[in-house]
Amino acid sequence: MIENNLQFEQQSLTAAKWANLVMCFAGIMAAFFSNANALMLDGLFSGLNFFAAIFAARVAKRVSQSADRGRPFGYAIEESMYTMFRSLVLTGILTLAALNALDGIYEYATGEVVPEIRLNWIMIYVVLMVVISGGLAYFHHRNWQKTGEQSEVLKTEQAAAGMDAALSAAAGAAFLAISLFKGTPLAFLVPISDSIVVLALVAYMIRVPIGSFVKGMDELLGVAVDRETAGKLTTSAQKLLTDTPFELIELAATRAGRSLFAVSFVRPIEAVDVATLDMLRADLHTALLDVSPNIDSEVVFTGKAPFANKPR
Repeated sequence: MIENNLQFEQQSLTAAKWANLVMCFAGIMAAFFSNANALMLDGLFSGLNFFAAIFAARVAKRVSQSADRGRPFGYAIEESMYTMFRSLVLTGILTLAALNALDGIYEYATGEVVPEIRLNWIMIYVVLMVVISGGLAYFHHRNWQKTGEQSEVLKTEQAAAGMDAALSAAAGAAFLAISLFKGTPLAFLVPISDSIVVLALVAYMIRVPIGSFVKGMDELLGVAVDRETAGKLTTSAQKLLTDTPFELIELAATRAGRSLFAVSFVRPIEAVDVATLDMLRADLHTALLDVSPNIDSEVVFTGKAPFANKPR
């Protein structure tokens, strides 16, 4: 299962790497010929995706490794780190783009000449980017489904490719709409159309990296999984322990990327031997696999609820 998932991830990430490199150079060249910094932003976004695909491929391989003495809790947390730091870089690019756009508006307001936007180059670029990015997003989605919808790496890459397609399409539509303002009372907006488009795109996109950063930070901090997932894990464990000399008194779980780590706090109702305890640990892990195929679990035998009277 893990080997197949890794194969699908590598297929997607290899395609993403080279497709994004092409789109990066295309964006830079189109920005040069069209005088549109919005296309430069698009190209830089694709460039970020190119380097991200390289690192994502390495992360996907490491996440598939089993826990060892050096990493007793496995390598899953690296997926959360990848998502978080990639979000930081994207946030930085968007922030710089917004500042540059505001500077362009300021220069125009103070009387400086703004280069005219060449719309024909923009439209050619937009069509090409939407086709490539849209196809890449679909390819990632298909491979994500083949992993049983478990790969956070492919989910992140699919979102990035889809955003890239939307970014290109929105930029083209905005430039086209603003160009129609010529000869109208809104004609003063035409020279700063590039800055307007950049600010609009940044305002739309910024929520995605911020949300991914918060999610990655929660996983690094070991925040408990959502109530629905916790409920499914608890129900599965309780079902297994029915008619056994054990009682589940608490189950705690955290997420790291696609992986879950669950600790079942179990109270023995009667005296049991070590072999029975080991068998229960194995059976509980098997039961929790029905909730998530990417889960590590442990059992703590105790007589007290560890989080009693402590709010979630």
